[in-house]
Amino acid sequence: MPPANAIQKKRSFEPIDTYLHLLSGQTPTPEHWDAAAELIHAGMATGHVHRSSTTATGEIDALVAFAPTLQGRLYAQQLQENKRARGVIGRLQKYLLVLLGWVGGVLSAASAGLLNEAAKRALGW
Repeated sequence: MPPANAIQKKRSFEPIDTYLHLLSGQTPTPEHWDAAAELIHAGMATGHVHRSSTTATGEIDALVAFAPTLQGRLYAQQLQENKRARGVIGRLQKYLLVLLGWVGGVLSAASAGLLNEAAKRALGW
């Protein structure tokens, strides 16, 4: 069984929302069947995936009895916490950059004034 983070590493942010939706116990719709099949394969959910030879190669034509496992619910909590942390960290980084820019501007103006005074004193003006 692949580790929980193996699913997250090969997907972008949007599928994480799909995983959270599915692991909350929602019934998978056909557009989410691939994500549901990945969760079943990873042991995060139970269910049966049917791939017919009459449909496109490897395409899922039925998914039944989908339900998150305990491991899947714990993984959903981890994803939710990571998503929440990324949101907070992103906002903090944005405001920190603005604050650092402002402090840098104030310090550069102050140091320019100090250098100007030091130069005047050194030259005897």
